[in-house]
Amino acid sequence: MNKITKESVLFFAGTFIPAAIGFISVPIFTRYFTPAEYGVNALIDTSFGYINTILFGIISSIVWRYYNEYKKENKIDIFFGLLSVMIRVSLIIVFLLTIGILFISKYDKYTKYLIISKAIAVSMSAYVSAYSVVLRLDGKAKAFNFITIFNSIAGFALIYGLINKPRYLVNTKFSQV
Repeated sequence: MNKITKESVLFFAGTFIPAAIGFISVPIFTRYFTPAEYGVNALIDTSFGYINTILFGIISSIVWRYYNEYKKENKIDIFFGLLSVMIRVSLIIVFLLTIGILFISKYDKYTKYLIISKAIAVSMSAYVSAYSVVLRLDGKAKAFNFITIFNSIAGFALIYGLINKPRYLVNTKFSQV
């Protein structure tokens, strides 16, 4: 098997498995959530999806565009320093938005925990998305797969942990959105 075919198969596996986890999670979430809870979960997912796309999608695009250029000029340390600053500023924005939502909103505890978990999942994906681009550009398919699959499983586990409502949240209901 030539290198391109081998790496294509590996990169496909690295994107297929997280997609499969997302596909499998839908019936799990619909089974455990009431329709109202599922609607709130979908709204929170969508909101954080927009935040992820706007903030971290831009950063990933910057990595795609400039990584090889900085690498050729042996300025990769400068590139990663700039990247780190951009990610940290974006994480601060996510943190401030999350804190603002938690203090201004009248959601119940369970919904607030769900918002916090989504913010954590988006924050985890911030570093992963930028670093996974670097791994792809460097042709490190196995490392890319490991990190992508781990991030996908961790995000699912975070939300699944909230589905099995902790004892102190059992009597709460989602607020109307």
